Amino acid sequence: MIRDLSKQEVTELLTLEKYGHLACCLHDRPYVVPTTYAYDGKHIYIYTHSGQKVDMMRKNPTVCLQVENVSSQSIWKSALVYGMYEELKDEPLVDAINMLKEHTQFREIYAPFKFDATSKQLYNRGKLIVIFRVVITEMYGRAHDMKE
Repeated sequence: MIRDLSKQEVTELLTLEKYGHLACCLHDRPYVVPTTYAYDGKHIYIYTHSGQKVDMMRKNPTVCLQVENVSSQSIWKSALVYGMYEELKDEPLVDAINMLKEHTQFREIYAPFKFDATSKQLYNRGKLIVIFRVVITEMYGRAHDMKE
């Protein structure tokens, strides 16, 4: 039986999982990519190299993150988080880096990284790293948790 998840169940799913699929859209062309994230109860934090998705989100900041936990075809939970892309700078950037280090493989993937104090940007091997958060506007989920 498929049922709606409570807000608490959605929050628990977002807290326990670390992988999801980020969707953005520009000129009626959706773009979906797998991503790791950290969740602090209010925002979703994500890191990436600058590129197509960042360019798209800068032009259209409306995004969606889909997160799931699948035990089998008949036992699963899925959550959708809608929100707005917000690139981080200054103190929120430092806080996000610390959270991402703690909750994802940010340290292993982007070590060594360099923070340029002048431009206030983060680099890894000469490539710009963009850290952003999804300011959540809506979230809900569904589950199928009985074997058929």
